[in-house]
Amino acid sequence: MDNILFTARLMFITHDEIENINKDSSIAYLKALYQCQDSIAVDYTQNTLLTNNIATKNLGYKDDFVNIFILDKESLTTEYLDARKALYKSIMQIKEERQGEYEREQKRIHNLSYEEYERELKEIEREQRQARFNRKDKSKDSNHLILESNDKSIKIIFLDKIDSNQSSNVSSLREVGTTSWQSTTNISLSNLIHLHDNKIDIFTKNGSEIDIESLMNKYHLDTNILHSPNTQIFLYSHLLNGSKEIESHPLYFGELDNDGVFVESKPIYYLQGNEDLSSADSNTMNCHADKSARNDKNISTSTLQVFLHSSTLTILHYSLIHSSLHIKLECNSSESQEIEDKEKALLESKAKDSKENKESISTAFLCPVLEDNELKCPHNGRVQLKSKKGKSFQSQGIPMILESDLMNSSIVGCTHTIAGVPTPCSLVSVILPSARALKRYNDDYPIMQDNALSFG
Repeated sequence: MDNILFTARLMFITHDEIENINKDSSIAYLKALYQCQDSIAVDYTQNTLLTNNIATKNLGYKDDFVNIFILDKESLTTEYLDARKALYKSIMQIKEERQGEYEREQKRIHNLSYEEYERELKEIEREQRQARFNRKDKSKDSNHLILESNDKSIKIIFLDKIDSNQSSNVSSLREVGTTSWQSTTNISLSNLIHLHDNKIDIFTKNGSEIDIESLMNKYHLDTNILHSPNTQIFLYSHLLNGSKEIESHPLYFGELDNDGVFVESKPIYYLQGNEDLSSADSNTMNCHADKSARNDKNISTSTLQVFLHSSTLTILHYSLIHSSLHIKLECNSSESQEIEDKEKALLESKAKDSKENKESISTAFLCPVLEDNELKCPHNGRVQLKSKKGKSFQSQGIPMILESDLMNSSIVGCTHTIAGVPTPCSLVSVILPSARALKRYNDDYPIMQDNALSFG
């Protein structure tokens, strides 16, 4: 044994060897593919040292790699292996780009004088302190590792959140592009999104949560691609294509065995319809909330849970009509048809309203200007807001501003000049009709937040 260890060495893997990997390949090559490593351990005869037993013993049977490539090996498909090969290729490209940048930077630093080096070092330390300070103000949702190629054609979003103790490690990973993240963080290679070649591959595991709205709004993923065959989503190695609804089990999609029991070795889908909140009373709307949060109330989508063995994946804002993430569910019950009809009705209603009156639909869900809001003239002068006729309509105790309240309101701090002569705006003299709400309150029009700049 000692002799074997003494003669063991690392052998680099070629691109062709990665491309030729299949489900029956050596476990050492499969592990290199999964973990995006460019070498494997071999003995003096160039035989791989890693075996199934060693991998299971060292990693544990709950490990994602062991689960996929050893315990559930028979479920490995060409689609999954091709997706892993594409990820491997992207990781290696980013690593090479970062390594090249690192080498060029080291060469540049080597040519600096001592004084120049000291100045740069102090500046780097200052930027790092500022970065640590800024991170305290960021939401926890921003703590994700994202790797991107120089030409922006490749992006890898790791969905596991990084805690504050690992933030410095994440920063270095972004800069250097190293693939040894598992030794420094808890990032899983089965919980990520890979964007490449106008395709999206999503890898998930037990406990993963995919929010489709977040993918579009936060990460700006293309909606058309998300709903097309160019998107693949895997739960471990299983490609999620969807299924037919089981007539005896409404809202469940999958297969039953001869005894009428769910086949748990294949994905089982459970659809949960979300309530359509678009008809909520506008008087109860919180006008201090984010506009994006208010608009979310007009989306009728569903939550889709996927079960496989003892694992669960949750997909938020799933659309039956669009077959989000290319998961196609075939409805066979009145319950699922009701969810689909509700989603279809809302989409048709919004499309009709938009076609008939784009201005009306754009202002239908806005909130009025409140007394504690800040309005400015085009030259950064601040409007002094005081509610009079709008006092009876309030949001969190703050009265709204009606058109007559805003008209002739004083403006302070305007910096407008003509030919160098100060000519500041002193009061609001004109309010355009587009700034008004659609309905009157107390015989006057509220002024809407999103259109409040339509005055002069």
